[in-house]
Amino acid sequence: MSKKGPAFERAIAKQLSFWWSEGESDDLFWRTQSSGARATQRTKKGKRTDGQYGDICATCPEAKPLLDLFTISIKRGYPELTLDALFSKPNNKKGYGAFINEAKITAKQAGSMYWLLIIKRDFWDTIVVSPIDLNLRARPPIMCLDYEYKGDYTVVRVTKFDQFFNDEMREEIKQIHNKWKASK
Repeated sequence: MSKKGPAFERAIAKQLSFWWSEGESDDLFWRTQSSGARATQRTKKGKRTDGQYGDICATCPEAKPLLDLFTISIKRGYPELTLDALFSKPNNKKGYGAFINEAKITAKQAGSMYWLLIIKRDFWDTIVVSPIDLNLRARPPIMCLDYEYKGDYTVVRVTKFDQFFNDEMREEIKQIHNKWKASK
């Protein structure tokens, strides 16, 4: 079993913690139990497991707004998935389409407004794949794709991790969360 996935999830949790706390804390986020497997299994039985969907969970109330808005899935490795695979292999079982579909399902189970997929391949920058309807102003995406997986169409935006998670984005996400919370 590769140790790249869990180590990368821990690294992302720390990066998100520093980003969300404006450099003050490294422990606002952490890996979910079994990378969300517990929540997935309980959902199959009609039970909820608050805060344990996806790969990242909040460790304190201050971090919860980000995860109310987004369920975050993380993928590390998969050397066969080139950028070309975004265009040419949508229905591959271990491809971007399957990852996007999994992220969408997990976000729906969690009751999040959106999903995020964070992907890292060796020798690549870390990227964030998100739904286009997120409509963020803070940073333009690298590319947008109309993606089809088993008959389900999703338009996604692809952004470099450091460009997605910047100071402007943090404030915009907090505003979106506040509006979303007020509408509930």
